[in-house]
Amino acid sequence: MSTNADVTLRRVIYELNQWADDHSMINQFWGFGEFLQVSQEDRRNYPAMVVNVLNAPSETWYFNYNFEIMVLDWMQDDQSNRKRVMSDTRQILNDLEETITYSNRWQDFSKIQGQINCQPTIQKGQDKAFGWIASFTLKVKKRHGICDLQSLMPEYDFETGTITGVRCEPVSIYENDVFVENVPSGGTYSYTTGTYDYDLFFDGVDTGENVTVDGTDIIINIR
Repeated sequence: MSTNADVTLRRVIYELNQWADDHSMINQFWGFGEFLQVSQEDRRNYPAMVVNVLNAPSETWYFNYNFEIMVLDWMQDDQSNRKRVMSDTRQILNDLEETITYSNRWQDFSKIQGQINCQPTIQKGQDKAFGWIASFTLKVKKRHGICDLQSLMPEYDFETGTITGVRCEPVSIYENDVFVENVPSGGTYSYTTGTYDYDLFFDGVDTGENVTVDGTDIIINIR
């Protein structure tokens, strides 16, 4: 498998499906869904494997898929085959762990984080199925950066954009108590003058501030 493209969850499920199909002890891969579906099916479908994902937090280089994988086998009413069922289903999960951990096919795009926790389970529907649930985190490599995204989104501008911040009301400029103009937020007001006192009003209210100039070009920056 190449890691040039994202390894999606769909692809991981496909890989699990392929593995289950080729394992001599698994008769049915029930894919991605409800565990209870398995126990309602014909005994000839056992042993069966079901996959579920609880969540998938993301980090810089990986998706961390928190998997629950159940392997079940049909149990006789007198439970005379219980030891074999529990042993075989646990061995299947061990085979899966070994495959993910050591095969080049899986190492190319993933790795198991920490340990796999296996717990026995009983599913009762039209019949009884015993087995194990394996809980673990599979770290799957993901694309880093936006290079591939740019080819998928040719119309999107990744470099620039309009940032809308908090803007104030215009500031009114008065010269010797005579209104001059309103200066918008972020704008400037330039003028040359003799000696004058300028009162600054904000939204029609005197700010109490003034500017005194004497024959000098000045710029008032409105923030």
